[in-house]
Amino acid sequence: MILARIKHYFQILRLLTFNEKPNIYFLSFDALSPAPLMRKQLPMSGSFAPLDFVTKNNFRVFKNAFSDYPRTRETLNHLLAMTPDYFQTLIRQGRHLDLFTGLSPSPAFEIFKANGYTTNTYFYDGYMGHEAGSYVDNYNIANLRHFAFCKNRLAEFSVFGFWGYCQFWESEWVKNIVLYLSWEVNFVKERTLFEYADFVLEDFSRLLVAEKPFVAFMHILSPFHSNPPIAYEDYRELLLVTLAEETPNIMAKFFYFIQKNDPDAYIYFYSDHGQLLLWYVSDEQFHRLNKKNRDIVIQDRYGIQAAFYPPGVCAEYFEAPMMKPFVTNAKVLRQVIRCLADGDDPIITPIEYRLHQTHRGYQGDEPGYYEDYLYE
Repeated sequence: MILARIKHYFQILRLLTFNEKPNIYFLSFDALSPAPLMRKQLPMSGSFAPLDFVTKNNFRVFKNAFSDYPRTRETLNHLLAMTPDYFQTLIRQGRHLDLFTGLSPSPAFEIFKANGYTTNTYFYDGYMGHEAGSYVDNYNIANLRHFAFCKNRLAEFSVFGFWGYCQFWESEWVKNIVLYLSWEVNFVKERTLFEYADFVLEDFSRLLVAEKPFVAFMHILSPFHSNPPIAYEDYRELLLVTLAEETPNIMAKFFYFIQKNDPDAYIYFYSDHGQLLLWYVSDEQFHRLNKKNRDIVIQDRYGIQAAFYPPGVCAEYFEAPMMKPFVTNAKVLRQVIRCLADGDDPIITPIEYRLHQTHRGYQGDEPGYYEDYLYE
């Protein structure tokens, strides 16, 4: 039945038999740009704590890593689609944002399920969708209360929240209405990002006592990003503090838990997109930029930090010509599956990894190529 489903929906992918079945953790950090771009764009000097953490703990750090899309929902769903062609098919059907929640079938999940894995996704609220579908075993929502999140996460910088979300939820009249209507019943208790991490780790603990291997895809809002209007110096100050303290501490929380409780696991720390410091550049403005400034915008939106642990695992696949001169999240997932299947490739027909035209992303007249935007 699964094989028939694969053929019907995906056509260009095949089921594989894994020779090893470690638990797999794909843990995404919001808007985590790589050190070379942060040093150039903020600008900043000295150490870069998120990179220092993965380097100190012997992760394999990928150079010239890019996201597949410049937006969270598109990136997390595209990763599960595995191929651009299938994702484009879902876009035409209006179903491309439903893989993470299990409403649309994911080639990645079907491959893992065929090898006895349970499939799991995690998000802090219903931003990815409120309804869970049958194509994922567990879609977990922490139901983080919006105004509590904004207060904890951004403090006096709440003006820099999600497209005005934080200004709205932080206003006194909204708080009073929420409390008056006793919406407490419909919300889980206030959670900081660290408490959200505890929510996820508690479920990891549940999965670890089960008899089946599992794959987990989680996203957490750290270091986060801003949208205009912003006071640049204020935002820069907040971001520097977040990068120095919060983000590496959250990384440590996940890594040390997994290292202690699941030492044979595979871990991929990555990001959904870049820091988006230049998000205010419109599509029309992008077309008027010269080549140098276009490069800066694309690198800002697509450049990410990406690292895999253990460092020696899957080495021949991560060092293969396909992984050069750039890496994307979709490439990493493909190579992890090949590694588990002793070299067999889940993708049958050749595919080209390139930038697809998207609003507030790449806006070239022809398909863009990551090779043209390398940053290290």
